[in-house]
Amino acid sequence: MNVRLHSFGFGFLALLLFILAACTPAPGSLKVTITGLPAGTDAKVTVSKQGGGFSKELKKSETLGNLASGTYQISVSAVSAGGYTYSGSASSASVKVEGGKQAEVTVTYQASTGGLSVSIVGLPEGVSPEVTVSGPSGFSQKVATSTTLSGLVPGQYSISAAEVSVGGYTYVASVDPATVTVTAGVTATSQVTYGAGDGKLTVRVSGIPGGASATVAVSKVGGGFSQNLTFSGNGSQTLVVPVGQYNIAANPFTVGADTYAGTVSESPVTVTGASTKEVTVAYGTNSGSLQVNISGLPSGSGTPVTVSGPSGTFTLGSSQTLTGLAVGSYTVTAASASKDGIAYAGTVSASPVTVSAGATATVSVTYAAVTGRLAVTVNGLPNGVNANVTVTGPGGFSQVITGTTTLDNLQPGTYTITPADVTAGSVTYQAPGSSASVSAGSTATAQVNYAAATPTTGSLTVTISGLPAGTNANVTVSGPGGFSQNLTASTTLTNLTPGTYTITAGGVVVTKTTVDEHYQASGGSASVSAGATASASVTYSKHGSGKLWVIEYGDDNGTPADLSDDRPSRLLGYDQAAGTAVAVDLGLQNASRKARGLALDKAGNVWVGIGTEVSSSSGEIRMYRAADLASPSPSPAVTITSPDLGTPRSLAFDASGNLWVADQFNHTILRFDASRLGANYTGAADYKIEGFGGHMTTPTGLAFDADGNLWVVSFHGTNASDAPSDSPGQILKFKASQLSGSGGYNGRAAMIIYDNSANANDKNSLYGPISLAFDASGRLWVSSKLGDFIARFDVNSPSFPADCDYPGGVVTTCSPGTGEYSGAPAVKITANGTWKQPISLAFDKAGNLWVSDDLPPAGTSPQTLRQWNPRMPYFSSGDATGQIIRFNAADLATSGSPAPAASATLGGLRGPLDMLFNLPTPGLPIYGRP
Repeated sequence: MNVRLHSFGFGFLALLLFILAACTPAPGSLKVTITGLPAGTDAKVTVSKQGGGFSKELKKSETLGNLASGTYQISVSAVSAGGYTYSGSASSASVKVEGGKQAEVTVTYQASTGGLSVSIVGLPEGVSPEVTVSGPSGFSQKVATSTTLSGLVPGQYSISAAEVSVGGYTYVASVDPATVTVTAGVTATSQVTYGAGDGKLTVRVSGIPGGASATVAVSKVGGGFSQNLTFSGNGSQTLVVPVGQYNIAANPFTVGADTYAGTVSESPVTVTGASTKEVTVAYGTNSGSLQVNISGLPSGSGTPVTVSGPSGTFTLGSSQTLTGLAVGSYTVTAASASKDGIAYAGTVSASPVTVSAGATATVSVTYAAVTGRLAVTVNGLPNGVNANVTVTGPGGFSQVITGTTTLDNLQPGTYTITPADVTAGSVTYQAPGSSASVSAGSTATAQVNYAAATPTTGSLTVTISGLPAGTNANVTVSGPGGFSQNLTASTTLTNLTPGTYTITAGGVVVTKTTVDEHYQASGGSASVSAGATASASVTYSKHGSGKLWVIEYGDDNGTPADLSDDRPSRLLGYDQAAGTAVAVDLGLQNASRKARGLALDKAGNVWVGIGTEVSSSSGEIRMYRAADLASPSPSPAVTITSPDLGTPRSLAFDASGNLWVADQFNHTILRFDASRLGANYTGAADYKIEGFGGHMTTPTGLAFDADGNLWVVSFHGTNASDAPSDSPGQILKFKASQLSGSGGYNGRAAMIIYDNSANANDKNSLYGPISLAFDASGRLWVSSKLGDFIARFDVNSPSFPADCDYPGGVVTTCSPGTGEYSGAPAVKITANGTWKQPISLAFDKAGNLWVSDDLPPAGTSPQTLRQWNPRMPYFSSGDATGQIIRFNAADLATSGSPAPAASATLGGLRGPLDMLFNLPTPGLPIYGRP
């Protein structure tokens, strides 16, 4: 019994240990990779578990195993190696370690400091220099020996070195380079080289009798140092002088009847840095004289004549007899001289010359001028205006002068003076050219006399205003001689031939997100006269553009039978399709005449169709100029009152500028040629489509496609009964070839889109279609007012049926499979209750679809909604429930009931009808864009 109990106890314990092992989380690991340090350099990375329980410092890459699950912190400390500081960063400051998995983190080091090696040479051993290194953040350090500075913050450093005096000499340093750039991980270099800047010159004199004294002159060749040394007896004197060449001259002296002359061991003599040069002067009574005759050298020309011989070196600037010279050979040289801008060259008659004891030798130096001068005087220009004169002459000489100038040291010869025209303001100054002969030793003169030229050209300042900042204008200036220049901003045109200039202002399109804006301006002309500046102004203004325009039909004011109290139709414009509308009164007093169709021509003028609710011949089409749309009650600029017009429901322009009209209750399509549209017109339409091959009545919408084909929507089709609730509709396509010719067309359309239901009194058919629009991809969209939906037909798809081929030339017959489509639309957007009865369609630049919605008042019965009463055709007109909604482009790709963009809704409208964007979206076949 006990054995069995113990056996059971051991078994239970084993099971318990197994369960505990199974429930204990498995350890994880962390791989730490360390990069960027030089080989052999230890990192300083600490891995510690958040909350405690583990911490380890790593010096190299390592995988840490058996880690408990949790978050581990990675901290990285900077390290030094090779004189540089290396800073590190971890790919993640904290890493999560999970049981049974390996986490990874990478630590990357990179140098954060640099170095600078300063080498110092040239000083005697044991002498300390004064070298200073300065750099970023106020860094400054003295350097006494060649050294390398490490741990420097990257940036620019400058090295300066002070003079050092040692052993009686001054050492001057040159630094190369004096400014260096220190970068991380790199050691820059700079060398400081010292050199002695002076040396010693010892003059040792002998041969001076007792009681006598002698003077020795020491002067630096080229100037800068001169000193006379006086000796009262034999001996030496030492001078500390800058390095260079020195002339030594032993001056004679007299003792009784004897003249003592000194013989100099070397002259000129070179003194080098930190060294001593010794010169001896030996005096004796064996002396003679040298007479130097200098002629032709102007006074004040310096001392260009040098006499060198046993007594040293003497410089002369005029005739002089040198006495007390030690006998021997003397060399006389004549350097060139300059005085008052003229160069002189000297010729020595006899050199070297021998000075004999008790005798006087003679040397002649003759100077003569070798160059001349030219003084150019400039007259006639206003103060502060520079001349532009070019002087050319022998030896390729050429120099431009800007005012009165004397040109020195010119080679003799003929010089040409060529003045260029100078313009000051609008006045041009001219001067004739001339020439001058320059002789050696003399100054020639020339006059440049500027005078205002008789003007032959004028200027025109065109001031352009009214456009938004950064927008280029589109202005052309044309004038005499075929002149033509385009301007994009205010400009002054110069050098214009006198005459009349025409300023033509073209329209400017300003790109906006929703609706582009069109700015227009009037041109003009300006008369340009010689020597004067004419002016012209071009003022741009935005002519009704940048707006979404919509016709507000107006309501019956609650008494349908009484037309006198109806609210009139009007035109509303929403800037960038938002905000509060600008209302344009069309002068319609009541409901007897209503506005419906809307179109835009290329000049930005708006055309409005106006007519009654029944078939008549009293319709009209009005054109309101773009510039007049800012007025609350503009007058029409053009009115068409053709006898063919009854109720113009929809308008559209073709690519040639012809106006097409859908006459709703006369059941016709009319064309008025562009030539009729410049003034009031009362004649017949130029082209008429009627009968439609027996397939259509009540046209309410027009749209051209990109190929010039005309698409027409029919609110009622041929299978409609007299009951207004039974209203299937159709869409017809008339090919471009059917839109021209003599008189008109009454045959079958090239394509008919229709619903095949016998009775289309449902929401799935083309039930009361009313408007059309093409999107940027060439697909046709239709609004079904009574069907409460918007549909897309991909009429440009290869799978869409081909146009009617009219076999045998019969205009009412098509081959099977052509000329008609009764299938479902590609996309169908169904009303979701926030909108109900779509009417007009318009696409903006972003591809969003805007819809005017005849949203009925709450409580309108379904039966009423399916009817269309000609006397009160729009349900929102009485209660201002109409609205304009926007569907974002992304919501138009598939069928469904997407909600309109809430922020874009424009509400409170009484029967919103046709809409258009001014400007129309580019890329759409709407020919109202300039």
